[in-house]
Amino acid sequence: MEKQAALHIDQGELHIPYNTTPPTSGPHYRMPAAWGIYEQRQEDEIIVHNLEHGGIAINYNIGAPNIVRAITEFVQGQPDYPACIIMQPYPDLPKLFTCLPFEMDSQFFSDWDFRIEYT
Repeated sequence: MEKQAALHIDQGELHIPYNTTPPTSGPHYRMPAAWGIYEQRQEDEIIVHNLEHGGIAINYNIGAPNIVRAITEFVQGQPDYPACIIMQPYPDLPKLFTCLPFEMDSQFFSDWDFRIEYT
């Protein structure tokens, strides 16, 4: 996918459609989200700004609480957590899990072989 221009937009402002789901570049709000784990999906326009600042977005579409808990524990165990990490549910996600940096093709990371142990 072609990367999209990193334009700052006002909250609620209409913009060109993103070319990936979830987006990895493109128009975004002026203020990023606080780093950390969210129980509800944040607006794409906020998270793209976090990606622009070097963050990683871990999105999931998993209903199994034990798997979500395992991913959460993995994220919380990273050095300097919560710096540079956003974890959130993403119900529209075409895969179960993605780990996205800025301006990278989401399909590459959607197919990434990420394994964690859970009970």
